[in-house]
Amino acid sequence: EVGHCFLGSADGWLYALATVDGGEVWRFYTGASLPSRPWISEGQLYTAARPGQLLSLDLNSGTRLGQADTQSPVVAGPVGAEDRLVVGCEDGYVRAYRQQSLARLWEQRLGAPLQADPVWVQDRLVCLAGNGWVYGLDPGKGEVKWRLALEGKGSGPLAQGPAGVHRVADAREERD
Repeated sequence: EVGHCFLGSADGWLYALATVDGGEVWRFYTGASLPSRPWISEGQLYTAARPGQLLSLDLNSGTRLGQADTQSPVVAGPVGAEDRLVVGCEDGYVRAYRQQSLARLWEQRLGAPLQADPVWVQDRLVCLAGNGWVYGLDPGKGEVKWRLALEGKGSGPLAQGPAGVHRVADAREERD
């Protein structure tokens, strides 16, 4: 089996390229000028598409397997764990879907769009919102379990450190 890498282009096409020689394996028109970074799980590729869509494609052929209405353009994700897939939307909601079927599981309003992809850590989904808050959500129900106000607006991606330590840069300095 040949490995693939995936690349979204400014003209709305998502390309699957063979890693061995860079040859085009398939392409799919998403309608988005810059498709999100795809998430891959169990033979499927998940990606945001034209505003308000989440797509599931067959990893090897690029055939559309399913789609979901996200109600707002995706600005972060998709990212997944277990049987869930999560996206952050422009309207300030984080929405979760079941992998494979893309059935909606829950949504949680955080008050501002996410600034980075959410990070799954043990029993929490950690989200950095553009309102200066970091949230810890229950990934099963989307409930806010904790939140932390940053002294400066968050910037850059969330990173998981050793023993579950989370790091996020704010506008002033790096905090644990």
